[in-house]
Amino acid sequence: MFRKISHLKLIVIVGVIAALSALIFFVHPASRATTTPNALRVIEVRYYPHGPTDVVYNPDDLSSQLQTLLASGSAFHGSGDPAINVQVVGVYNRNETRPNTDGNWGTTYAAILAEDNLCQVIHDQKIDQVWLWVDPRTGYDPNPGVEYAISSNMFQNGLQFVTAATPAFCNGQESFVIMGFDDTRTVDYAQHSFGHLMEGLVGNLQTVELFWYRFAGNTSQGYTASQRCGNVHFPPNTTTEYDYSSTASATTNFCQDWHPDGSGSTSTVTCSTWGCTQGGYLTWWMQNMPNTGNTLTYQSLKLPSWWDFLYDMDYTIPTYYRDSTYFMNRSFLDQNTPIATNSARVIPTPTPTPSPTPGFSIRTHGVPSTISGGTTVTFTTDVTNSDTTFGTAAKGFTFVSRLYNAATHQLVSTVNGSYYLCAHTWTNVMTMPASAKDYTLVVTATCSVPGSTCATAYGLNAAQDLTYTVTVD
Repeated sequence: MFRKISHLKLIVIVGVIAALSALIFFVHPASRATTTPNALRVIEVRYYPHGPTDVVYNPDDLSSQLQTLLASGSAFHGSGDPAINVQVVGVYNRNETRPNTDGNWGTTYAAILAEDNLCQVIHDQKIDQVWLWVDPRTGYDPNPGVEYAISSNMFQNGLQFVTAATPAFCNGQESFVIMGFDDTRTVDYAQHSFGHLMEGLVGNLQTVELFWYRFAGNTSQGYTASQRCGNVHFPPNTTTEYDYSSTASATTNFCQDWHPDGSGSTSTVTCSTWGCTQGGYLTWWMQNMPNTGNTLTYQSLKLPSWWDFLYDMDYTIPTYYRDSTYFMNRSFLDQNTPIATNSARVIPTPTPTPSPTPGFSIRTHGVPSTISGGTTVTFTTDVTNSDTTFGTAAKGFTFVSRLYNAATHQLVSTVNGSYYLCAHTWTNVMTMPASAKDYTLVVTATCSVPGSTCATAYGLNAAQDLTYTVTVD
C-alpha cells in the first residue's frame, strides 16, 4: 500500500488571525458577544485544467467577493455585526481536472480529499468548509459535482431536502461541508449555492415546518408564501422561479419582522427592497434569518441563531440539542450519532508554510492504493513554475524516481526523464520488485541544466522531492 509521508505543495496562507481569535472558549454558542463574529474556517481547492491564467473569473476575486457577501448576509437586517467571519486558512492550486473514476460526485470528492491529505488538514486546522472552484465547461472540467455536500455523522438518516455524503467523508472523524463553486459565473451564483446549504442545514435541524413552511412559505401547506421570506429560487413577491427582478408587490409581508407564529409587523415587498438582483435578494433573505441574541420562540422554546450551525458543527449543534430550552429537530438528531464533543474547538495558531525555495512545486498523481509484486505502475508528476516571470521559457527540469529498500536503504530501481518547460507533466512507468516488503519511493524534480534560464533563475541543482512508503504485497 502507498502512504504519502511528506509532500511539498503550494499553500497560500491568506491573512493573519488576530491573537484574540486564536482560541475560542465558550460555554454555549448562544452566549458569545453579538459583536464577535464566529470564525468560519475554510480551505480552498482550485482546479485549473488549462493553467491559472485560463479562467473566466479569477477565484481570488470570487472568494473575496463571497466573503464580503456572507459577512453582509449574516448581519441581522444588514445593520448588525456579522455572525460569521470567513477565515481562509489555505489555498490548494491544482493544474488539472478533478478526478473522475465512476461518474459519481461522492467518489470524486473523496479523491479530492485524499490528495494533499486534506482530511488530516481538516482535522488539524479545525476546518468548517472546503470551497472547490471549478470550470465545468466542456473541454475544461465537466466532472461530477454538487453545489454543496454536508459531511457529518449527524446527517446520515432521516434526511429531507438536503445533499449529504452518506457515508460521511474522512471516515466521519468530524463534520464539515464541501461547497462546489463555478468560477465561470459571477459571485452571486456562489452565494446562491451557499443559500442552498442554509436551506438543507436549517431545514433539517429546525424541521421542515419551521424553515420551509413558516420561514420560507408554502401556500399549499397553509403558509402563504407572499407573507413570508421565500427561498433561494422563489422570492416572496413572485411565483416564478429565479424571478429576482419582479416588480410585483407582496403587500402584507412580515419577513423583515419574522416570527414563527406570523405575528410580526407587515410591510410591502417588491424587488426594489433588495435591488432587483439575485445577489441583493439572497443577502436580504439571509439577513432576516434568526441571528445572535434573537428573542424568537417556537413551541415555547428559544430559537438558536441559524448561523451558529455553520461553524464548529460537532460542538454547536450537539450543544443546542442538549439544551432543552432551545428548539431543535430532536426527532431527526435522535436518528443520528453526533461526535462526542464537550468543549469548543481550539483554533491552532497559524504557521505560514514557506513557498518552495527553487520557485517551483511538484505533485504526483495516480499512485495506486495497493500494489502487487512485479506490477508495472504508471503515475504522473506535475512540475509547476510559481514565478510567472519566466513562464514556459524557463527550461531545464530533470526528473528521477528512485525506489529503495526501506530497511537497508539500498537502491532497487531508477526511472529518469527530462523536459524543457517549467510547467510540465512527466509520465513515470516503474516495474515494482517481486519480493514482498516495504520500499521507499522518492520522486525528484531538479532544475539543473547549466546555462538554462531555469538554472540561472533558481540556482543549479535546486531540487524538490516527494517521498512515499511503498508496500509490495
